[in-house]
Amino acid sequence: MESMIAGRYARAYYELAQEKKLQKELDQDSVLLRQTMEQYPQLMKMMEAPEIPAERKRASMEHIFGGSCQKETLELVALLLRKGRIAYLTDILKEYDRLSALQRGEATAWVRSASELSEQQRIQLQKVLEKKTNRKITLQVQVEPELLGGMVVRLGDQLYDNSVRSRLEKMRVHLQSIHLEGGEKVG
Repeated sequence: MESMIAGRYARAYYELAQEKKLQKELDQDSVLLRQTMEQYPQLMKMMEAPEIPAERKRASMEHIFGGSCQKETLELVALLLRKGRIAYLTDILKEYDRLSALQRGEATAWVRSASELSEQQRIQLQKVLEKKTNRKITLQVQVEPELLGGMVVRLGDQLYDNSVRSRLEKMRVHLQSIHLEGGEKVG
């Protein structure tokens, strides 16, 4: 449900950028807002505080971002404040960034690896994904030793799981389904 809500707002914001030919400007606004919210989490807490009136929050955001952001971006923030959906702002901006990157022929691959990838491995993975998708790929790599080996790559709605942990789980399920002679089950 939450991703549906963020997706709807992001698509509307993206379509507005296209319609008004403001994509470059709204792309910059999105980066500025996301970085500010990440750098100053207390700002987002203040925006979500129910005891502070929405109009006061809107005025604060306009004061902070009024000289830096387009009026369309400030209107999005004001709408989210009025509707009580400001908590979705970061997700909306991330989805907007994804839509904008797709339009530019770019995409981000989220990689979970059991160990740190060497520069050579990063370049090789990036080339394989670029060839497969015909897009410029940016890698976001996160090390997760619990994968035991291999990696998991998420690119858009595609998931490629080549982790040792996943392969062991598939083997376990397969072994549990094998029946020995005499009706005995393995596992």
